[in-house]
Amino acid sequence: MARVGFDPTVVNDVAATFVLGQVLDYGGKLYRYGQYIDSAAIGPAANGAVMTFATGTGYTFTGDRAGGTSIGTNYCAGVAVGPITALYFGFLQVAGPHLSVLQAAGGVAVDKQVVVHTVTDFNAGSPPGTVADVPFGYCIVASAGGVIGVQIRGIV
Repeated sequence: MARVGFDPTVVNDVAATFVLGQVLDYGGKLYRYGQYIDSAAIGPAANGAVMTFATGTGYTFTGDRAGGTSIGTNYCAGVAVGPITALYFGFLQVAGPHLSVLQAAGGVAVDKQVVVHTVTDFNAGSPPGTVADVPFGYCIVASAGGVIGVQIRGIV
């Protein structure tokens, strides 16, 4: 559903102002609204942060891979499109091209699948080859400065 007058890249709400879990269209890309539940010690989620689901609600997410708060460690919930403060609400991009996805060391080649990195917080990586890996997109822009461009396949 399209919503007029909002920009998902600047939403960082202390309390929910959209329907939790709602998917909205903005500029031909899809975004899901939810809560970033990591502690302040983990820090804010930045643009390009790869997030996994944190609970079974479908609208709480985490970037914490090393600490183990993620329940769906192989399943991407979406990619942050702007800074989201810990315990605040914001949007994750769930479909369309995102040109600033954080990537772990080792990189991902253009035209290759992209998955949630197995151990590095907030990062994407190449599938290590196990059947548990669930690609959320494919690389469309080669690594530059620790980020890649990813065509997100549609996590809706």
